[in-house]
Amino acid sequence: MEISVLPSTNVLQECMPPHKIGPTRWIVTRHTDARQVLANHEQFSSEFPNDNAPDELKLFINSDPPSHTRYRRMLASEFSEKAMSSLRPRVTEIVNSLVDDLYVGDQSIDLMEVLIRPTVFRVLAGAILGLPVEDQRIYDDWLHTFQNASSSAAERRSACSALLANVRQAVRSQSGNPEFLPGRFMTRASEKEAAAITAILIFAGYETTVTLTGIGVLSLLQHPQQMDIFRLHPTMRAAIVQEVIRYVSVVPGVTRVATADVVVGGQSIAAGDVVVVSLPAASWDPEEFTNPHLLSSSRSRNHHLGFGHGIHRCLGRLLAQELFATILHSLVDRFPNVTLAHSNIPSLIQESTLFHGVKNLPVRLQETPRSA
Repeated sequence: MEISVLPSTNVLQECMPPHKIGPTRWIVTRHTDARQVLANHEQFSSEFPNDNAPDELKLFINSDPPSHTRYRRMLASEFSEKAMSSLRPRVTEIVNSLVDDLYVGDQSIDLMEVLIRPTVFRVLAGAILGLPVEDQRIYDDWLHTFQNASSSAAERRSACSALLANVRQAVRSQSGNPEFLPGRFMTRASEKEAAAITAILIFAGYETTVTLTGIGVLSLLQHPQQMDIFRLHPTMRAAIVQEVIRYVSVVPGVTRVATADVVVGGQSIAAGDVVVVSLPAASWDPEEFTNPHLLSSSRSRNHHLGFGHGIHRCLGRLLAQELFATILHSLVDRFPNVTLAHSNIPSLIQESTLFHGVKNLPVRLQETPRSA
């Protein structure tokens, strides 16, 4: 049985022109239309009321130029190819250390718990942001409460407030210390801005990377031929990582507000209307991707929207790709016989949060390598 990577709504089962899902609300599902909306930040604004997020979390994500441009420029070098190249040995060290400690035998282990979450937190929160790695559990609890659809508004506010207070304290201690990103950021911005950016990177970067890696590993375990290609053919790994990102599409959608009357896909959208872009549907558009329901390393054209598009394209995409690829490589290199230890795949899927991923990833590991 294969996972369902699209949100559970009939309107996304086939791509179609933009259409209304409310009096002043539209959904965009076609690849071409999605790129038009996401690329045109002048006619589609990211600034809109969002009562679910505190002001600190709107500083960068829910902003337009020139404010967005200022922060983006200050952060660009921190997540550049050069920065990722410098970080790569530390990432490999962290991953290999955790893989060395994995239980081998008949008893199943949860990869989310023992490998994926610890790796991403130690790299992003620890190595990059300078937060105490021993605080991972409490950050996990705060983020789960904030992102869980079943949490009450009061519970979300409480979790968010606690996380922000912890971040502010950690950032304050880094003033004048360029070892970590917040300290470097404070040479060009205020302590308040540095704390806000740090919180945004935790909210937007940690959970999305964990989610991508978890459901990405699951999808490849369900496609053993593609997993073997990744394991045996290093030159194909980058293509497989990109294809998995397209295939799983962990962010259901992004929201914009039309600032002027505009035509998208032949439909007239009025100024002030809300436009929701479905990233999974756009990345499964059969007009753009041949046999989009197939996970294929041989896909020659892969302009997926898994990381968005335009000026708000995911800043940390190179880090997310690096972490996913390194975790997967270390895992299958050491344990080529890794297998799923759970037959009810739908029960693993987590649909209640802001992202489409897995709650748990139970596997069994064997030391004995299979023949190449």
